[in-house]
Amino acid sequence: MTEDVRVARSRRWLVEALLLLLEERPLAAITVRALCDRAGLSRNTFYRLCSSPEALLRDHLRRELERLTGELETVLADPSANSLCCFFRFWEQRKPLLSVLHRQGLFSLLFDVHLNHARSDLSAPLHPPSLAEGEADYYFGWHVVSLCHMLSVWTGRGFAERPEELAALVERMFSPKTSRRPANCAEKV
Repeated sequence: MTEDVRVARSRRWLVEALLLLLEERPLAAITVRALCDRAGLSRNTFYRLCSSPEALLRDHLRRELERLTGELETVLADPSANSLCCFFRFWEQRKPLLSVLHRQGLFSLLFDVHLNHARSDLSAPLHPPSLAEGEADYYFGWHVVSLCHMLSVWTGRGFAERPEELAALVERMFSPKTSRRPANCAEKV
């Protein structure tokens, strides 16, 4: 068995153990010892892969977002495909992960990891080319938080809507026909 296969297997066992422990207790109450005992691995193995249970969860979320990025890049290459449907279908397949994040109040980790991932790892520009670099940060932040918040609400509602319904909702909310003109922020004297 190669080192890469062992590392991937150990990481998978640790993540599975972490998600099971998150069903029982808050992230802050999960010790490395409890995590390693549940995974059947040594603490040395754990520390070779990550520094804390939170770091393990962040790494898992980052890896999930890398998978999502791969799927989205494939979808973006097809002009007839709907990237919003792809986004919500991807997360629909990960309902247990979303559910544990929601129950534990950990969606802020998903926001943070997703925002950092969107800024640094996406190879295709997903913002209008007319935006300056600083403006692109606002664009990414707004979209990431909006979509992650939708995931949180969807999870809290027990995944009541289908991915296609959520994609249609986002499209309706942001279509030029339904969006409101920006307010005039100038103060009247």
